[in-house]
Amino acid sequence: MKLTAAVKEHRFINITIVLVIAGIIAAGAFSWTGKAKRPQVSAIAATSKIPGVDVLGVENTSLGSSQILVVRLQNNSGKAIKALTIRTGKTWVTKNYLLIEESFATGTVLNQTIPPFSESQVDGREITLAAVLFADGTAEGDSHYAQMLLDQRAGMRDQARRIIKTLRALSGSSESDQEKSMESCEAEILRMPLKRDGASADYEEGLLNSQKWLLNHISEIKAQRRSNHLAEAQAKQEKLTRVFESLIN
Repeated sequence: MKLTAAVKEHRFINITIVLVIAGIIAAGAFSWTGKAKRPQVSAIAATSKIPGVDVLGVENTSLGSSQILVVRLQNNSGKAIKALTIRTGKTWVTKNYLLIEESFATGTVLNQTIPPFSESQVDGREITLAAVLFADGTAEGDSHYAQMLLDQRAGMRDQARRIIKTLRALSGSSESDQEKSMESCEAEILRMPLKRDGASADYEEGLLNSQKWLLNHISEIKAQRRSNHLAEAQAKQEKLTRVFESLIN
């Protein structure tokens, strides 16, 4: 009986040891598998096609199973930038300041976020500042991407020319006429053309973006006036007029 008990005890110890070892191996395998699923982004080369606008570096951070890239740029060109395009392979993202008063000012640094991407979208692990549009209306960089920026600006400029008289009149109208003037302005914006025969998709995007921007801001101004926030409404209205004036200069 003692012998039988000893054998059983020995077997129990062996089984326990085996289970512990198996557990350690399984835990290690699970941990390794988990790490393997995390995206590992290797170093990404960053270049610029624009003299005076430098790419200082690229950082990446995880967002779920995707990556967000942050491209750090410095504008040493001597001119303010109103739009820029960053490219990797056939994928690109454009940062646009054309419908606001701000810009990528000379001497400043910009951290531009690139939307989530899969590693297969980053062509050769390289990101390029492909083109920029300066505040004076000129563009530099890859001819294809520079033309896209120029076409988009052209669409916005044509819409600005259509609406600028109404915006100026709106800023100068009396308080009692504001509601009626706003409704008239909104109706005129809705009549703006969004297509033009022979025009590029980027030109038509400029037409559409201008209309959306105007409608959104007119709606906000009306809401502020109805809430009796008259000073804020007037300031927004004047800013809107200045932005569209800058597009036609």
